[in-house]
Amino acid sequence: MKTYDLTTFTKKIGIKADMKDLYDAWTRADKIETWFLSQATNYRGSEAIPNDENVRTAGQYEWSWYLHDMTDRAEFTQVNGLDLLNSYLPVNV
Repeated sequence: MKTYDLTTFTKKIGIKADMKDLYDAWTRADKIETWFLSQATNYRGSEAIPNDENVRTAGQYEWSWYLHDMTDRAEFTQVNGLDLLNSYLPVNV
């Protein structure tokens, strides 16, 4: 049986939307809360970014999930304001 390394992965799916709407859906707390998180907060340093603003530089986030009593705390490692968003989620958060 083949061994898979799941510490990193890429998933591609087709979505009928323009790039700006897709980017906002992942980089604005108020947008990501509309489809799979009960609460999202993005940070620049220790200061929370307003929920209606895009993440513009590397920073941290906290995501609370529907149906689960857990909050993920991780960081955006790269953003470009257009079509690139990389994130790092520590193991055992």
